[in-house]
Amino acid sequence: MIEKVECKQCGQCCKLYAIAVGYEDIMRWYSEGRYDILSELQWNNNELGKGYYIRSTLVTVNGIAKCSFLSNNNKCKIHDTKPLCCRNMPVKEPKFSFCKNYDNLNVEYQAIYRNEYNSLMKAILNKDKIDKILEECNMKLIESNFK
Repeated sequence: MIEKVECKQCGQCCKLYAIAVGYEDIMRWYSEGRYDILSELQWNNNELGKGYYIRSTLVTVNGIAKCSFLSNNNKCKIHDTKPLCCRNMPVKEPKFSFCKNYDNLNVEYQAIYRNEYNSLMKAILNKDKIDKILEECNMKLIESNFK
C-alpha cells in the first residue's frame, strides 16, 4: 500500500500546471450532474498533450495557470469529486519540487502514474462520446439560465 503525505494546501500544484482529466472523472461528473465542472473542460491538442483539461489551467497569466476550482484560501471547491490527478497529489517527482511539503514526500509518481495514464488514454479514445456529453451539459446550463 502506498502511504501518502498530507497535503499542506499551499495551492501551488493548482496554479503551476495544466490539470488533465480522465474518462472516469468525466463520467463520474456526468452521473453526479456536475455540469459546473464539465462546462470547464476543454479539449487540447498541443505541446501539453492531447486530452481534456480544466480550461483555466491552460491559460497562463504571469506564470500562473490557476485552477478555477481553487478558492482564495487554497481550498479545492470540488474536493469531494476532484480529478484523479489532483487526488494523487502530492507525489515525489522533480517537476513537483515547488510543493511546500516536497522534502517529506515519499510517494513516487511512477507508482501511481499508470492509473492516471490509462484514464487519460480512455478519455482520448472516447472523445466523440465525451464531446456529446459536454455539449449536452452546456445545453442544460444554457437552459437553466433561462428559467
